[in-house]
Amino acid sequence: MDFKGRSFSFLGRSGSGKDTQLALFVGRKLSGCGTLRLITGDFFRELATKKTIVGGKVKDILEKGGLYPEWLAAYFWEREIIEKLANPETVILLSGSPRRLREAEVMDEVFVWTGRELITPIHIDVSQEEAFRRLKLRARGDDTDGAINARLDWFEKDVQPTLDYYRKQDRLITVDGIGPVDEVYERMRKLLDARI
Repeated sequence: MDFKGRSFSFLGRSGSGKDTQLALFVGRKLSGCGTLRLITGDFFRELATKKTIVGGKVKDILEKGGLYPEWLAAYFWEREIIEKLANPETVILLSGSPRRLREAEVMDEVFVWTGRELITPIHIDVSQEEAFRRLKLRARGDDTDGAINARLDWFEKDVQPTLDYYRKQDRLITVDGIGPVDEVYERMRKLLDARI
């Protein structure tokens, strides 16, 4: 199967395994393909270390488990596409973006303008309870109970409409994210193979 020139966004609750499945996808399906990986969470964690006004605001949002402004998330992936996308065969991989409906619409606009196929969104689906359990086990610095609950709450409010947007266009691939990592990957692979 040829994924050259395609774009994929891994979406799901915090703790759903988005980054894990993205890494497996790259290792097992995209060897030999140029990739541009856009991991929104990594961008924000890096930005939170900056001694700037924006860095300070991002750090505060990160510690509270808040949702970043859509313009800042869009700035990150737009900048990366503008500065780094040179080969039309490069596979673009996003994790954690788009989170809001307007960001998804802008992303579609960017992909149309650059002559790329619209993104294929992959939703790694786990329950809120399972996501909370996984995040407590992960124990990253920003995984306090309050921050975890805030992230899980905004998923329902802000990300769910984005998933609905993709679902209405018959673009969304939803993968059951419960079970061993390799089983989740196999489910995802089969769904992708059937779709692409």
